[in-house]
Amino acid sequence: KEAQKIFLTANTKAINFSNRVDIIVSPEFYWVRKFEIPVKSEAQARHVLPTLFEDIVDENNILTYQVIKLEEKQFLCFAYNNKKIYEAIKKSNIPTSSISSIYFAQNECKDFKSFEVDNTKFMYTSEGILVKVPNNLLQDTMPLNQVIRNINLSSYKLQIKLYNDVLNTKYYYYLFSIFLILILMNI
Repeated sequence: KEAQKIFLTANTKAINFSNRVDIIVSPEFYWVRKFEIPVKSEAQARHVLPTLFEDIVDENNILTYQVIKLEEKQFLCFAYNNKKIYEAIKKSNIPTSSISSIYFAQNECKDFKSFEVDNTKFMYTSEGILVKVPNNLLQDTMPLNQVIRNINLSSYKLQIKLYNDVLNTKYYYYLFSIFLILILMNI
């Protein structure tokens, strides 16, 4: 049976669903930019993203980065906070065991120039970036919930941890280093 599609915004209330869900994450939860980076692969581009996003995002140390190669040296780059997306999913009462996949709205809603979900309006800029806009800026927008079933999802899934970090990853490395030193001293 096909998974139900849900567009997750900051205003999404508790959701009723029957089985598995595919979540399309609103641009409220991530930053997206197009960059020309002189590297060949997505993995190489991911290493330079913290410095490219530092001028627009203050919380670089807790962000996760994802890259999609558009063409030679042209990349669509995403920065997002795992914890904020996880909290929004919890707030919507979606059990993580029911989540099939999570997607960026940037890639999934390209067929619609502008649309509305949960009394929030979105539109694509002239550069092709999906943004949230003030409600009074757009008049005629299509309610996305009426056509969300017809969206053909892309292969670009969000790589997210669907659990809450009790400890920051930095602390795991710190603990691992201490244990490694203790083992080496004992040897």
